[in-house]
Amino acid sequence: MLVTHNLAEGLALGTRVGVMLAGRLVRVEARAGVDAAAFADAYRALVTGTA
Repeated sequence: MLVTHNLAEGLALGTRVGVMLAGRLVRVEARAGVDAAAFADAYRALVTGTA
């Protein structure tokens, strides 16, 4: 497990990626199926409360 606030690093190194919010995993996906730009947009929406 790698925990980072650097989204690009997490996407580059992980086999699965997720977003934690308030101590809970709110999104988890296999890295192979993740579009980096779309994941970054979803991440921003989740952490800003606009999702």
